Amino acid sequence: MQMAASNVGGGITDYTYVADVAGGANQSITMPSSAQAGDIAIGYTSGVGGSSTATWNGFTYIAGISDTFDDVFQYRIVQSGDAGSLFTNSNSTSYDSSCMFVIRPDIAAATVTVSDINNSGQITTAPADQVLDTPSTGPRILVSVGSQYGSTSHTVSGHGQGANSSGSIYTDNSVARILMTVEILTYTATRTISMLDYGSYNRLVSCVITAEP
Repeated sequence: MQMAASNVGGGITDYTYVADVAGGANQSITMPSSAQAGDIAIGYTSGVGGSSTATWNGFTYIAGISDTFDDVFQYRIVQSGDAGSLFTNSNSTSYDSSCMFVIRPDIAAATVTVSDINNSGQITTAPADQVLDTPSTGPRILVSVGSQYGSTSHTVSGHGQGANSSGSIYTDNSVARILMTVEILTYTATRTISMLDYGSYNRLVSCVITAEP
């Protein structure tokens, strides 16, 4: 696991949304050019026939789903030279979709801690609600990814106002979709993340990310 940087005499006091991007048909993805060293890149890949542990090169595994769909939840502390670079994994799959968010701490991250990891697996009913955030006053990043197989967009509820969402995206097939939402919290709050039943391939994962210098 990894963490972030601090201001004079203290740790990180805030995070800022930088960018998000969808990947290509083979799950490869180009990190946004606006990323800079010490940012936190949070990513998700999904496809049929791949590996549930195959991260993009240089990324750290958070959680995976191994079923009809093989999904990987992952992160990386951005390094010098990462911005604009192509990141790949070893998967060769169909029904690919992927997404990356870049979040910037007010001081460059050196390490990251991931907590409150929830993983529904692939199920045929609505995923159970997932609770995020042991109450804390420290700044933190709340992340959820809801995935489904269906011709229409889907939603994931429970994040607070101002959360950044990728929208319901797909890459090489219009019915295999993921939706990543990132929320930055700097006050005490707990979020209950929910997703409806969209058919036979419902998946919901979530976690809390904090960083230190």
